[in-house]
Amino acid sequence: MIFMFVLSHYDSRLKRAMWLFVIKRDIDGAKKELQKCKDVHFDVSWRYSYAFLLAYEGNLDKAIIEYRRAFKGGIPDRVLLEITEFIDWMIQREPEKTQLMFCLGFIYYLKIRNTLYAFEAFTDFLNSQPDRRFASQKRLAENYIRQIKKADNRI
Repeated sequence: MIFMFVLSHYDSRLKRAMWLFVIKRDIDGAKKELQKCKDVHFDVSWRYSYAFLLAYEGNLDKAIIEYRRAFKGGIPDRVLLEITEFIDWMIQREPEKTQLMFCLGFIYYLKIRNTLYAFEAFTDFLNSQPDRRFASQKRLAENYIRQIKKADNRI
């Protein structure tokens, strides 16, 4: 019974964080809501959302750290699909948020292991003329593209 309460509470926090971001554009409120999920160890969905918000704000260094933490946990394939679809949707809505293209490539390459999609996302990121703040991620994307080209003869 306690497990069901925790799960329900956790899901509510995830949904509230989504609402705070998408509807209210309250990034700080959404991050605070997600941070309350830290003690739930059976699901890392909140980490993906938190990493996304860090990236959305332009803090790719911290976002990468958080994505790497998220990658260590298990997550259902359907949730990973929802995450990548959401990021893609945000890129369509706000193409100036070029850092989200990097995040998409990062997830496809290191978690999903889809080199074609990763290559496309990293290439889009580089072609978008990323902000100088993202110089280290630009180098990382270039490195990942070289690795993909070397390993995948379809590219």
